Amino acid sequence: MDKKIAPYMLEGEIWMVPCFSNKEGNTFQPIINPLDQSSEFLNLNLRQTWTAEEDQALENLIKLQGTKAWAQIAKELNNIFHEKKGFRKGKQCRERFFNHINPKLKKGDWTIEEDMFILEMQSANGNKWSEISKSLPGRNENQVKNRWKSLINKKKCEKKTESPIHASVSPATTFISYKVDPGFSSLAEIIQAQYYSQANEATPPFHLYFP
Repeated sequence: MDKKIAPYMLEGEIWMVPCFSNKEGNTFQPIINPLDQSSEFLNLNLRQTWTAEEDQALENLIKLQGTKAWAQIAKELNNIFHEKKGFRKGKQCRERFFNHINPKLKKGDWTIEEDMFILEMQSANGNKWSEISKSLPGRNENQVKNRWKSLINKKKCEKKTESPIHASVSPATTFISYKVDPGFSSLAEIIQAQYYSQANEATPPFHLYFP
């Protein structure tokens, strides 16, 4: 359904302007100029999701024109699906192809070898996702970047769940005697001497009482 859209002035020269959102890159692109009320985009269809028909048409156009003429491909898509209005841009078409419908794109689970390669390359060269992805057939730079973030977040979670092991050292064992009786004093001394000869710091503390 078509919706009429227009910029909204908040105050002074501050405007609220309708934008296209690129969820993958977390960016926003204004679609109208707030000072140009004659803009052809004022009656633009706000649909943002790519349809299966657009994807198929995009794939067919790329087969005919290759992966270079993105501006021309976008223009032809707009002629077919968007009443010749500039809804799709060349950059959008390029990202849609390489990130979603490229037949060479690998969408399966990541292998341990791929994960180790990404971590090692990022550690050595930084966030050069394009260069890293060139060495991983079937993976594009967007996939590599997202996979690296996932691996880092996983490591952080694992560290938080690990419980530290604290070694406890028992205090020195003591012998306490009271109501000393001459008949037991010699026995107490023998037991005490034997215990100290075998005891160590890790031995739990206890007390010997001689009534």
